[in-house]
Amino acid sequence: MTEEKDNVANNNEIVVDVRQETPDEASKLSNLAKATFAEFLGTVIYVFLATNTQYYSISPALVLVGLIIIFRNISGAHFNPVITLAVRMSGNMEGSKAMILYSGFQLLGGMVGAALSRIVLPHDNYMAHNGGATTLSNTVEVPSAIACEAIITFVLVLTYLMSTLNKSNTHSVISPVAIGFVAWANIEAV
Repeated sequence: MTEEKDNVANNNEIVVDVRQETPDEASKLSNLAKATFAEFLGTVIYVFLATNTQYYSISPALVLVGLIIIFRNISGAHFNPVITLAVRMSGNMEGSKAMILYSGFQLLGGMVGAALSRIVLPHDNYMAHNGGATTLSNTVEVPSAIACEAIITFVLVLTYLMSTLNKSNTHSVISPVAIGFVAWANIEAV
């Protein structure tokens, strides 16, 4: 304390080092492993439950809300390679390695979720739901379907980015609900 008084008396600046230590490589790797596993598990659950239902539009949306609440503090709860790409492009994800791992585990999670759905559902139910696949009706042309998919994906990504990356919404319960509503509307739109 005497040294501080001497510095103040002599008009010397007191510099306080407030830098936080950055996590070491092992910690970063551990966090990345947790995050990629969360993306994998969340995608498995989402695809399994979304393809294993007769309530196509509302069930996947409600599951998505729950999964975002569960996993958002671990991985950001993307569950979709397009959202991961958008988060990376917005500068809110460090490194291409993380983006590639997230996307890879999301794709793997989707395959595992679909396989679980196939194993669990009786064959007739599975076939009645097209195996959970979205198919075009006879009245929809492929270019129209692609345009529609592009628009609804844009709306979903925009909603995700604006509701989760906005610092005032980081821990808000509204973010997952907004994303769930948009997912529901997107399912209804196609």
